[in-house]
Amino acid sequence: MRLKRVLAALCAGLTAAAVSAGSFVVSAANGYYTNRRIVIATEPGEMSEYVEYYYQDDNGNIVEGRPDQMEWGETGYKGQGLRLNGTKGYLRLGAPTMRVRTFTFATWIKWYGSSDPKRGDAIYNQSVFNICKKDGSNWFTFSPLYLGDERGIHGVYVGFKQGDTLTEVYKESIQGLTYTLPTYEWHHVAVVVSETELQLYIDGALFASTPVVTYVGDLNANGMYIGTPAFENGAPLNAMLDETYLFEYDLSAEQVNRMYLGIDPDDDVTPTPTSQTEPRPTAVSVTERSTVTLDPESTRVQTMFSGERGIFDLPLWGEYLIFGILGTVLVLAVILSILEIRRRLRRKRRHHHHHHHHRHHDESGKTAEAPAENMAEGTAGDPDAQPDENR
Repeated sequence: MRLKRVLAALCAGLTAAAVSAGSFVVSAANGYYTNRRIVIATEPGEMSEYVEYYYQDDNGNIVEGRPDQMEWGETGYKGQGLRLNGTKGYLRLGAPTMRVRTFTFATWIKWYGSSDPKRGDAIYNQSVFNICKKDGSNWFTFSPLYLGDERGIHGVYVGFKQGDTLTEVYKESIQGLTYTLPTYEWHHVAVVVSETELQLYIDGALFASTPVVTYVGDLNANGMYIGTPAFENGAPLNAMLDETYLFEYDLSAEQVNRMYLGIDPDDDVTPTPTSQTEPRPTAVSVTERSTVTLDPESTRVQTMFSGERGIFDLPLWGEYLIFGILGTVLVLAVILSILEIRRRLRRKRRHHHHHHHHRHHDESGKTAEAPAENMAEGTAGDPDAQPDENR
C-alpha cells in the first residue's frame, strides 16, 4: 500500500509535467513503431521523434528540453552513449506507445551506482524504466538494485502490477551474495513480456522468468519514463545507455542473444560460431564496487573484485591474495612444527631405549664377574690352600 501511494504520486507528477509541456498526444500505437521498434538511444540525432526529454530547470520546474540539450558521452558501448547523471534528466514515451500486447525493452547499460555520496541509499531503487498509470494502481518497472519490503527482496528486480495482480522477477540472495548489475561495466539487459511470460535477460542469457497473466496494454499507462525513480526513496538513474530500443513484440531467446552479439534481431543471419555465442554468466554483485558472476545453470558462485579497497587501503583482490599467502605460510609453519616435535619425540625415545639396554648389559656383566673375584680373593688369603683335585 505504501509503494502504491508513492507510485501514484510519482506517476501523477510525471504525467502532469508532460501535459503542461504540451507533449502529451493520443493516437494508435502502431504508427509509432518503425520496423516494429522505437529507437530510444543510439547516437545523437538518431532517436525516434516520439522520445521526449525532460529536465529540471534552475527554479525546480520540470520542462521539456531539446535533443541538443541531452548529455552524450563519448565512450558509449558503440559510439556515443546517452548519459543520465542521476540528478534531473529523464526520457519519456507517450501513452500511445504503450498500447501493445507484447513488449521488449532492450539496452546496453553502464551503471554508475549512487550519484549522491552524501546519501548512502541513493544506490538503491533506481529505475531504468517505469511505466505507470496516473493513479499508481498499475505499473511496470525494472531496477538494477532494488531494496524491497518486508520480504527482503534485494537485487535486480522487475515488477509488473495490474490491479491486484503483481508479477515479479528476481532471485533470492545466495550465501549473502546479492544479484545486481555491477557498476562501471557495460551489460546488455532485455525485459521481455510475451502473452504468457515475463522474462529478464542479462548479457544474452535468461536470468529469470515467471508466468504473466496480463498485457502491457492492460496497464492503461500514461507513458514510459526512463531514468526516473519508481520507488519510495528511489533516486534518479545514474547510468549511460546505448543501443536502447523498445519493441512492440516479444523477442525470442535467440533474438535477444543476437542483439547481445551486435546483430539486428530481425536479420536472418547466423552468428559466426565464437566463444561469445555461448551465453555468458549473468553478472551480479555484492557491493557497489565488487562483482560476482553466477552461472544461470548452476549454483556455483565465482567471485571477482573490480576495484573495492580493503582495510589496508589496497585493492581487495590484493588483500585477499596476501591473506591467502599468509594463511598458507601459517599452515605450513604449523605442519613443520608438528613434524619437528614428532621427530624429537622419536629421537628421545630411541635414546632412552638405547641407554636402558646399555645399562642392563653392564649390570649383567658385573653379576657374572662377582664369583670369580670372590674365588680369587679366597685363594689369595690362604697361601697354603691347594686346589682339591679330587673334587
